[in-house]
Amino acid sequence: MARVRRRRWLAAALAALTLAACAMPAADTPAADRPAPASCPVTHSRSFVPPTPYPATPPPLYGEVFWYGSDGLWTWLEADGTARRSDKSFWWREGYDWQTETSPALLVTGRRLDAAAPAATSSDATNGFRDDIGAFMLTGLEFPTGGCWEVTGHYRDQRVRFVVRVP
Repeated sequence: MARVRRRRWLAAALAALTLAACAMPAADTPAADRPAPASCPVTHSRSFVPPTPYPATPPPLYGEVFWYGSDGLWTWLEADGTARRSDKSFWWREGYDWQTETSPALLVTGRRLDAAAPAATSSDATNGFRDDIGAFMLTGLEFPTGGCWEVTGHYRDQRVRFVVRVP
């Protein structure tokens, strides 16, 4: 009889704990699942102008983006400081020849600044060309969570680092 009462008590205790866990407030959401704080120091600098023959500003066709980086390596960033969870990442460098360097030595990495999270991942880089934006390097970039992310593009001895908010 004591054994049956103990099992019933244990079952009741487990049921109570389960109900309590289901009723936890949203504030207990793991940090990795929360959106980036408003204080995320997103990169807004628009002072870089790429070398000739690239256009001084990205064509309007690509939305509200601006160039960011240096002659040795640059990209474009969304004007509002955001990046999609999964998207193509375009990169340029002075002297890049898309026809001879079909698999550029470009690596893009990302780390979350406002919470613990796995690193962002990028695909192997490939080449591309368009009349309006010239020769470019292209990689797929995927953020495992939303949040405040620092992204670094690595091409040989060149580095470009910026911060974006991922919804």
